Amino acid sequence: MYNGIRIFDIPLRAISNRHFIAFGDWIKEVKSGAGYRNLMTTFKAVVSKAHQQELTNNTLTYKFKANMPVKALSGHTAKEKIRAKGQSVTILTEDEFAAFERFDILRIAPPQQRFQELLQIYKDLILLLYYTRSRPADVISLRHGKEYDEESHTIVYTPRKLASRINAKGRPCCVTLSLPKQAIAIINKYKGRSKGGYLIPLPMNEREWDIPTEFPTWYIRVKNVEQRINQYLKKIAVALNLEVKDLSLYDFRHSAITHAVRAGENVFMVAQQAGTSVNNIEKYYYNAVR
Repeated sequence: MYNGIRIFDIPLRAISNRHFIAFGDWIKEVKSGAGYRNLMTTFKAVVSKAHQQELTNNTLTYKFKANMPVKALSGHTAKEKIRAKGQSVTILTEDEFAAFERFDILRIAPPQQRFQELLQIYKDLILLLYYTRSRPADVISLRHGKEYDEESHTIVYTPRKLASRINAKGRPCCVTLSLPKQAIAIINKYKGRSKGGYLIPLPMNEREWDIPTEFPTWYIRVKNVEQRINQYLKKIAVALNLEVKDLSLYDFRHSAITHAVRAGENVFMVAQQAGTSVNNIEKYYYNAVR
C-alpha cells in the first residue's frame, strides 16, 4: 500500500521511487525480509523495461541494497554481508572444496531425470566459477568462439561489472584466463549442448541473448538461476557438514581467490584474473583465517 492504494492497482506510468521504497518496507515488515533482493530487483527491472518501451517516464534510483535487512542477507555478496553484519568473508577450506568436488549431486537431486541432469549442470557451473575465479553472471554468459578459444584453451572477456570502465589504452577492461585442465574438461563435456553457444547449457541459454537490448529480462533470469543454485548449495552444506551452512555461489569465488593468494600466487595477477582490484580482494574477498 502507498497513500492508501495498493501498489498493484497503481498505473505503471505512475510508479516512482516512493512506491519502490514502500514495497521494500512491506517486504521487511510483512515478509520479515524474505526474498528482499530478488523481489526488489524484479520490481526495478519491470519499471526499467517499461521505461525502455516508453510506457513510463520514471526510473527507479532508490539504492535498495544499502538498506538490505539483516535476515535477508543469505546468498549475497561479501560486501553486503560485511556492511550489514560486520562478518568476515565466508569461504570453504581446501579440504571442504575437495569434498564438494567429490560430492555426488544425485544425493540431493529429485528423482526426475531432468532435475538430476540440471543439478549436475549447476555443480559444473559452480566448479567452472571456482576455476575461473569469476562472478556467476559472467560464467553464465561465456560462449564458444567468442569469449572461449578452443585451440588455446583461453577465455578473454569483459566482466559485466566492469563493462563501463575504460583502460589506459582506451578500451574496455578485459580479463584473460589460461584455463586449468579441470575447467577444460567441464567445457568439453558440454560442447554443442547449448543452442545459444554458451559453455554451460542452462535452460536460459537455449538461445543467444542480446544483453544490451534484453538486459532486464536476462538479469532476472540470471538471478533466478543464482537463487535456485544457492538453495541446493545449502542442502550440500548440510550433507557435507560444512562450517559455512549458508553456502552460496559467491563463497566459491571468495574461496578461489583466497586459496590462490595463500598458495603464493601474485595478488596482482589474481586480481586481474578475477576482474577486481587488490584493494577489493583485501576488503571483500580474501579470508586470512580459514
